Amino acid sequence: MPSHPITITDLRWYPYRVPFRRPIVTAHGTLETRVGAIVELVTDAGKVGIGEIAPPPNFSRTLEDALAPLPILAAAVRARPHDHPLAAALEHPDLPPATRFGLATALFDVSAQPSGQPLRAHRVPVNATVAARAPDEAATLATAAVAAGFRCVKLKVGVCDDPDAELDRIAAVRAAIGPAILLRLDANEAWTFDRALDILTRAARHDIEYIEQPLPAADLAGMRRLRAAVPIPIAADEAATDAAAIQRILAAEAADVIVLKPQCLGGYAPVAALVRRRPSGIRYVVTSAMEAGIGVAASLHIAAAMISEMGDMDTPPLACGLATLDLLADDLITSPPRIENGAMILPGGPGLDVTLDRDALARYAHPTLRGSGSP
Repeated sequence: MPSHPITITDLRWYPYRVPFRRPIVTAHGTLETRVGAIVELVTDAGKVGIGEIAPPPNFSRTLEDALAPLPILAAAVRARPHDHPLAAALEHPDLPPATRFGLATALFDVSAQPSGQPLRAHRVPVNATVAARAPDEAATLATAAVAAGFRCVKLKVGVCDDPDAELDRIAAVRAAIGPAILLRLDANEAWTFDRALDILTRAARHDIEYIEQPLPAADLAGMRRLRAAVPIPIAADEAATDAAAIQRILAAEAADVIVLKPQCLGGYAPVAALVRRRPSGIRYVVTSAMEAGIGVAASLHIAAAMISEMGDMDTPPLACGLATLDLLADDLITSPPRIENGAMILPGGPGLDVTLDRDALARYAHPTLRGSGSP
């Protein structure tokens, strides 16, 4: 990723709360809103870089945790810009990963701007996400995704008390999308071992690409047993909270696929390090954390870098979970990355090449969390 020597003179942040267009039904519960914060870094030349801090719901850190270091760091940046306190902060092991992700994104954005050199455009394959509970509604949404050009659909499962009802949803979506479209499942830790064994054994006839986090994140032994017992590959998501957790998953042989959320891992450098050290046979997929447009754009850059700089993540690469901006009432940017024929298009300008929608950010300002001022 390109960089240019700069001096940061100010750090600003603006918490937001954006509703989902429709409630997101998961095994963890129903999500009504997404909270996060937009962060800005300002240089001595007046350039502004943007990033996003948005720890995922149901992960270990809250937004309050992630924002806590910012006032002290902002004061240091303003008082001693030539001491480069931001660089030291990004190397500090106690900095929350989402905070590191947002600050590193903003630094990348502002560092690339002076060169004016566009990045080479890429197309990153992405999946559509379906979270409706009723089988007919899930099938309708999946059909619409295929009509829009998606070649992979992810169905949220673990939302029904009855295994037969869960299988009805899976069958309805497979029938709606046909045999040529990839279908993956996401259980969000919903099942016991016996429930997962039952459902996945019966679901295998629907040609499932993989199942994300069928068991609680801490049950790596159960994941390994399940991996050996069912014909559907197992993916770790909630269990993959950081680099150390991913090493534990690999050591336990608990997954075939590791879901990499840059928002959780801290940005490009930690993701790149993991991919470079991956064991043979393990596949990685980069996903968003259902955050707003700046965070998704940053994760898109990271996914493209994984594919282009390191050969391939896979051949062909797994569809990334980045097509989530339509889930939100507003993505807080003026022109979101395009999706064409099941691929998200990386912008061709310097830095992130997305523009913050300040009017939208003001409309969706978090009602209780304080930022550094008005956007």
